Amino acid sequence: MQAAAPPKDASKDKKNDEVQGVFVIRNKKAEFAPVQTGVAGTTDIEVLTGLQDGDEIVTGSYKCCER
Repeated sequence: MQAAAPPKDASKDKKNDEVQGVFVIRNKKAEFAPVQTGVAGTTDIEVLTGLQDGDEIVTGSYKCCER
């Protein structure tokens, strides 16, 4: 018996499916905002695009925003 071949898209790199982002407070609700990042250090990450002046970023465990 021969094993079935995996679907063609099964070889896709998982990183292609992931979207980087942060949660921001907009209209009194936490909303996901996709961002493009630049330089990353041990404690800081440069955000190049995706945020607006005055956005309030939610910090803490990602579990605080799960549904």
